[in-house]
Amino acid sequence: MVILLFCDDDPIRRHAISEICFEEGLQATIVATPSDALKEAQSQSYSFIFLDITNVHGDVMSLPTQIKLLRPDVFVVGYSGYPKYMLSEDAHYFDEVASSRDFLMFGKIREFLEKLGSK
Repeated sequence: MVILLFCDDDPIRRHAISEICFEEGLQATIVATPSDALKEAQSQSYSFIFLDITNVHGDVMSLPTQIKLLRPDVFVVGYSGYPKYMLSEDAHYFDEVASSRDFLMFGKIREFLEKLGSK
C-alpha cells in the first residue's frame, strides 16, 4: 500500500490535498510544519514524502537528509507553487522537485506518483 506524507504550511492547500487524496483513494497524512513531518517520518513508513519548499515554519532543506537517515528507501519530493524551472536551485536536496500544479491542479496525485515510479 502506498502511504503519503505531505508537509505544507498553507491551510487551503492542505485542505485541497486532503480532498484530492480522499477522492483518489490515497492514504495520506498532512502536516503543517517540518518538525511534524520529521516526527511522522520517524513513526510511520511512508512511500512518498512531499515537502513544501517555501514552508515558513522551519528548515525544509535539511529535512530530506534527516528523513533519508531514518528511511533511506523513501522518495522525497520538494514542491512549491512556483514553476518547476524556478526550483532547480533546490533540486539537489530532493529526489524530485515539482510545481504543486503538476499534481494538484486537476487532482492528479496518483498520476504523478505513477510517473515517479517509472523513473
